[in-house]
Amino acid sequence: MLEPTSNPRLFCFGLGYSATRLARGLIADGWTVAGTCQSADRRDELAAVGIEAFVFDRNQPLADPAHLLSGVTHLLSSVPPADYGDPVLPPHGGDI
Repeated sequence: MLEPTSNPRLFCFGLGYSATRLARGLIADGWTVAGTCQSADRRDELAAVGIEAFVFDRNQPLADPAHLLSGVTHLLSSVPPADYGDPVLPPHGGDI
């Protein structure tokens, strides 16, 4: 696993299979993990394993991204590209 900082915190845009596997390993090593998913059901599944998740709609930016990204030490974008390109950078590139 990655060498932890004093309070390692990962925010992952796109908590699909691969990113969730990474997140579970990091949580086991003492990290805090939050990120985005596509549905309220998935958000509840992630909460059950200790991941704070927020539903991300490609057409609607996250509410209060400055708060969500506050204290983040690492960022992963694992959202697949759309026909028009990256769905994360247009609404949140400035926040990152």
